[in-house]
Amino acid sequence: MNKIFFSAETPLPIKPDRNMLRKIANRCFRNENISVPCQVSVIFCDNQFIQEVNREQRGIDSPTDVLSFPNTDSINGQLVYDSYDMEDGYLYLGDIIISIERAIAQANEYGHGVDREIGFLFSHGIYHIMGYDHVDGSNIMFEKQEQVLMELGLRR
Repeated sequence: MNKIFFSAETPLPIKPDRNMLRKIANRCFRNENISVPCQVSVIFCDNQFIQEVNREQRGIDSPTDVLSFPNTDSINGQLVYDSYDMEDGYLYLGDIIISIERAIAQANEYGHGVDREIGFLFSHGIYHIMGYDHVDGSNIMFEKQEQVLMELGLRR
């Protein structure tokens, strides 16, 4: 069983479905054949908070929808870790920050539910902390995300 820790840095206009997010994380790990128990921290916030983190950590002074901070050097789902990366029997994969304010706006823009958008952003963060990226124009990461969301009934 994996551990997902949730916290909120700012007051939230909605309460994210934590059970669905746990299912998404477990499905991502299962689909990648991750057998070691994993731990992830998720922080929900507003645009102002995520903009501050984006500026401090990436030098980009604008809000974004999701930020991921991996704790391992994993590459494309192949977890690279040593015993010092394990905490109480769990591999600490990293932190994900999601702007709920941005998620609501994007759900309205794309014409689907907020739960679907938060699920998309969360799965995006999960795949990033498992070492996937999309800067080279590859759609593999997005295809994996869509597969997980479809399996769990979170369609556009």
